[in-house]
Amino acid sequence: MGNHILLFDDCGEGADGVIDRLAQSGFIIKHVRNLDEAARRFHDASQTPIVALLTSAEAVERCAALRWICTSPMIVLLRDSDDDPLVRDETVAACLEAGADTVMSAALGRRELAARITAAIGTRRRIEPRQHRRESFPPGDSVTYRFGDLVIDPARHAVMVSGQHIALTPTEFRLLVALARRSGRTARHEELVAEVWGAPGSHRHKMLRLYISYLRRKLEAGRNRPPLVVSQRGIGYRLANNVQS
Repeated sequence: MGNHILLFDDCGEGADGVIDRLAQSGFIIKHVRNLDEAARRFHDASQTPIVALLTSAEAVERCAALRWICTSPMIVLLRDSDDDPLVRDETVAACLEAGADTVMSAALGRRELAARITAAIGTRRRIEPRQHRRESFPPGDSVTYRFGDLVIDPARHAVMVSGQHIALTPTEFRLLVALARRSGRTARHEELVAEVWGAPGSHRHKMLRLYISYLRRKLEAGRNRPPLVVSQRGIGYRLANNVQS
């Protein structure tokens, strides 16, 4: 095959078996163990495909971080994808939203693993590369939104809580800005689904609940105060304590 790939694995466990299977299938592998090393490698070889070996717990954040530093094909291998089918399905969808091109189990056999990775790389190279680095917003969103100690700056793609920078995936950021635009009023489920994902459907409503939980976990970590993301049962969500400047 002769495909050059970067294998990203920052846990230090389980990579040897994947490396052996890929090497036997003809891949030329460079193993990177952290985001800084990955960024340096992409500076020198920006379109090298990346295979990310991740657990479900870390997958979405790692996908978003890797997509931020590269535009090359990205294949996610989930170490624990067979543990819980429901978690696996939600994780797969969230990883795709965060910028992965395909997501599969790290436990696949050698031939199937190689075939799926080759197909993903080939498909990605036949289409125009997607841009995931920064979301652009209309001029009306150049305003800075303040909700108590939460500050949202769409122009800089920046979010701060109590002066601390909060790293969000592109989808999480779109959802947060969609809430901020409502100036504290409740956004209906259908409004948010349409604005963030662009299409209705029951699976989109599940994604909305999932991403609201992601936002709450990141924005409200360690807080002993009232929640920033407020639910109105059966209607939608809003941001609390609105002060807009």
